[in-house]
Amino acid sequence: MSKSVGSPDDKLDASVDCHMPACSGALTAGVLTDTNYSERPPRGRRAAAVATAYARAIARHLGWGLITVLRYANAARWQDTFRENRPRPSRLDPYKPYLERRFAEGCTSVTHLHNELLADNASVTYQMVRAHIATLRGTPAGTRSRPPTVRLVTGWLTGHPTTLTEEAEPA
Repeated sequence: MSKSVGSPDDKLDASVDCHMPACSGALTAGVLTDTNYSERPPRGRRAAAVATAYARAIARHLGWGLITVLRYANAARWQDTFRENRPRPSRLDPYKPYLERRFAEGCTSVTHLHNELLADNASVTYQMVRAHIATLRGTPAGTRSRPPTVRLVTGWLTGHPTTLTEEAEPA
């Protein structure tokens, strides 16, 4: 059933044609049959039940979850099927301004800051506080950067000088 397809609608039709045997198999097995469906189209709750039955059959056939199938079925465009990758809030977020204020005041002891938060009934772990304080500390101003690796120096020596970028040029 391989035919030349051009537009996205043609590709969608070809994909549906490819999966139709599974849907027709579900229909002949009596999974999706409805006695009055051929006479008049379903409406309201009954329409939703029929649509869900189709979605369940498709999900079973593809090995996907029902929610995934419904998300694809309800999408107007393919771009609508992707979700944003937003960072989730952590349990430490409400206390970050407090930690930053205390760090600016000079209290840099992670143990002391963690104990202060525990006294305030905060449900944070020592590791959470330690990681946030590490980002506040950053790297000290007088520290030297890491020396270049052997691979990087070898690339400088064996590569053509015109291919070096400003970041890769040795100091």
